[in-house]
Amino acid sequence: MFAKLINGVCVIVIAITAFNLSLKPSTAGMEQEANAKFYSWLLEKKLSDNKFNTNELIHEKRFQDFLKKNITVSKTYYMGMTHKGVKDTFYNHLNVVLGGPPDKVELGSDGAFFISACRFRSCPEKGFVWIDTNAATAVFGILAFLLDDHYYSDGILLIHHSKSDISDETHERFKSTLMEWLSERDIRLDEMLFINN
Repeated sequence: MFAKLINGVCVIVIAITAFNLSLKPSTAGMEQEANAKFYSWLLEKKLSDNKFNTNELIHEKRFQDFLKKNITVSKTYYMGMTHKGVKDTFYNHLNVVLGGPPDKVELGSDGAFFISACRFRSCPEKGFVWIDTNAATAVFGILAFLLDDHYYSDGILLIHHSKSDISDETHERFKSTLMEWLSERDIRLDEMLFINN
């Protein structure tokens, strides 16, 4: 009787442990699953509407959730987009530069999305999001002319990767897309700054 009780308790404990683990999957696993769902939704939207643009996307909760989960920069900056001298997050600045005149959401032959727009009433300030669904990574960029107390006449491009360890092949594909975007818009830069947390 005692042995059966121990086995019964063990089975219950094991069942409870397994149940709790299934209720609390790892944060990384949840983020990967959320990103995969977002990629599927974005692909479906793009394929069903070739005119799908950044203005439509910026107001989508799915897109905002994707940005919040993948932008990990905690430092705040002054870029001239807030009240004088007030610093704000990379996430908020990116929303400002994606909130004006839109570009179409582009889908490359390599399966990467390129989303860009410029700031309302200040189109030289621009933003972009490059999403490589195959490598499950994203790159976010802000073209600004002020960074804290420094002015850049040709602009500074702040770039943030969602992952710190992207492959050389992924980096080269992003770089090619970025150079094309800069060239098409005749953007010359004073500086390019890669930022992490």
